[in-house]
Amino acid sequence: MANLQKNFVNLSGYIYNPQEFTTKSGKTITKFGMKIWCGKDKDGQSKYDFINLKYFGKLPEAKEIDLAGHLIVESYVKDNVTRKMTTVIVDKIA
Repeated sequence: MANLQKNFVNLSGYIYNPQEFTTKSGKTITKFGMKIWCGKDKDGQSKYDFINLKYFGKLPEAKEIDLAGHLIVESYVKDNVTRKMTTVIVDKIA
């Protein structure tokens, strides 16, 4: 079997908590969350997940966007414990 390396993510949802940073070279990095609808629970209430994303650029003014990207797993240390967080790196915003 061929070694297939696939890592594609397509999402549509609502932007929340965008935070822009500027690198020393002047490039903008935006970290933000996205609220994703996940259907309804047994009581008929809508369920949502919240996804962490990182975009190398400025976000559009829209509150709802469609995007394509890929997943990475980032590690960080908090309270002397190494933790991991899955993040979507945004490649394209539609």
